Amino acid sequence: FTAIAVGHDITERKRAERALVESEVRFKQALDKSRDMLYRLNLETLTYDYVSASVTDITGYTPDEVIAMGSAGMRSLVHPEDAERLGDHRESLVLVSEAEASSTTEYRLLCRDGTYRWLSDSHTVIRSEASRPQYIIGSVRDITEQRLAQEALRESERFNKTVIQHAPLGVSVRNRTGRLLAYNDAWKRIWDMSEERLQEDMRRERSVLRFDDRDNYLGEWREKVREVYENGGSVHV
Repeated sequence: FTAIAVGHDITERKRAERALVESEVRFKQALDKSRDMLYRLNLETLTYDYVSASVTDITGYTPDEVIAMGSAGMRSLVHPEDAERLGDHRESLVLVSEAEASSTTEYRLLCRDGTYRWLSDSHTVIRSEASRPQYIIGSVRDITEQRLAQEALRESERFNKTVIQHAPLGVSVRNRTGRLLAYNDAWKRIWDMSEERLQEDMRRERSVLRFDDRDNYLGEWREKVREVYENGGSVHV
């Protein structure tokens, strides 16, 4: 009876396998620590292969809950005013023929606490070698505070514009080159400005701030206005 044993040194292979596992663990830890919600959506099954832990901080839902809901469940949480636009956006992105088509869209999502939060969703469609859409890899960020600040600013600007336009006092705004930026009806009436002159003042840019004959309408206030242009501030006529 003869026995023959053949052995292979697999030390390097085992080291490589351990290194790969450790690398994957570190990568997943890095993803889970990201403040943005990271995800991978399988376009064939419309289910999430991965959702990072930060989804809970943003929406109140756990990664397992989002994975269980799938794409359809998450779409049902999108604000009705944003749902159709988001659907059209996703469909158009998938139809793009590029190997990796990327885009960003913003929408409101109903969170666990019953409130809507604004999200910015940056995503890329990954295709197979046959150019078939396979996955969407995305990063979602909570931009609620930013959107509220933008809306507050727009509302303030609308309010200020309305107040200024209907104020009994003449109000005009010019930049440092003397170009007319805005005015109200009272200012136009006080200075007896024609439409032609207004349009000229709104187009005119001066490379050097120098008053000329066109500014004679300011009369005795001309010097005060010049000081405002040079040093900032306002002047009441």
